[in-house]
Amino acid sequence: MTAPSNTFAQERTLAQCRLLEAMAGDYSINTGRVRTFGPVDYTLFVLTLLISAGIGIFYAIRDRKRNTTEEFLFGGKKMAVFPVAMSLMVTFMSALTLLGNPAEIYNYNTMWWYLVVAFIFAIAGACRIFIPFFFNLGITSTFEYLEMRFDKKVRLLASSLLIFQTLVYMAFLLYAPSLALNAVTGLHLWGFVIGMGFVVTFYTTLRRRERR
Repeated sequence: MTAPSNTFAQERTLAQCRLLEAMAGDYSINTGRVRTFGPVDYTLFVLTLLISAGIGIFYAIRDRKRNTTEEFLFGGKKMAVFPVAMSLMVTFMSALTLLGNPAEIYNYNTMWWYLVVAFIFAIAGACRIFIPFFFNLGITSTFEYLEMRFDKKVRLLASSLLIFQTLVYMAFLLYAPSLALNAVTGLHLWGFVIGMGFVVTFYTTLRRRERR
C-alpha cells in the first residue's frame, strides 16, 4: 500500500511542478512580451464603467423626489447597519489599497499589521467618542461644528484644506488604476485618467443635481 501511495504522490507533485513551469514560462518577465487585453477583457472593462454610470442614473431617477439635504447626506436616517457598514468599508477600498497593500506587504512583510492594529483602536475610539458626540448635536458635518465652536472663517479654512487634500488624493486614485490599465492594454495613460474621471464625475454630478 505504501509504494503505490508514494508513486501517486510523486506523480502528482511532478504534474504540479510541470504546470507551474508552464505557467511561469508564459510570464512577461520570461518571454519579454507584454500581454495585453483581449476582447473579453475589454468587454468586462467597458461593462464595469457602464454599470458604474448606470447605478447613478438608476438611483437619480428612483430618488428624484427625495431632494432634501438630510436625504442626501444621511439617507433619511433610515438605513440599516449592514448597508452603512458596507458603505464605510468601500470608502477605504480603492486602487491604492488594491495595488499598494500587496506591494507594501511584499516589501515589509507583516509590518503592515501594525497599521491594522492602529485602525482597530482608532475606529473603536471614533465609535465610542466622536460619533455619539456629533450625532447628539444633530449636525451634518464636522465643519458645521467648527463654525459652532469657533466661527465661519475656521470652517472655511478647514473645508478648503479638506478640498485640497481630496483633490491630491483623487489624483492618485485615478492615476494608479490608469497606470495599471496602460501597462496591460497599451492604450494612452491620460485617456484612462480622463475616461474614469468623466465617469465618476458624471455619476456624482447626476446624483447631486437631482438633490437640488
